[in-house]
Amino acid sequence: TADPDSDTAQEVAEQFRKASPPRYLVSPSFGTGWDFPDSQCEFIVLIKVPFESAVSKVVKARTARDVGYADFRAMQVTEQSTGRGMRHELDRCEVILADGHFEWFLYKNRALAQEWFVNAVRKVSKVPPPPPRLLKEQK
Repeated sequence: TADPDSDTAQEVAEQFRKASPPRYLVSPSFGTGWDFPDSQCEFIVLIKVPFESAVSKVVKARTARDVGYADFRAMQVTEQSTGRGMRHELDRCEVILADGHFEWFLYKNRALAQEWFVNAVRKVSKVPPPPPRLLKEQK
């Protein structure tokens, strides 16, 4: 489901949390509003900048009133999505933004991004090796 509030999404999240490692959760439903601290989420892959559907009547109306609305929402959702696995100062989660247009999107919309987000973005030519796994839950 693409609806993060659906019963199906709730069930899948609970199954994921109870599953033994290694476990992977692949879904567009878990970008915002979810909490996966510590070893529940050690990496996130965003395949594309999450623009809302341009055919939505609501998005069309909001964009007609504010031409920057689509970029603002995409930046907001990108930032929120990267934070699902970083829930406290001792937590860690590698995030890969695989969209080749992300560099342009961030350059164009830097003013829409939080400073911490801009400072955290690093361009790499290949995926770095993963950091050591968390041996125990951090609290």
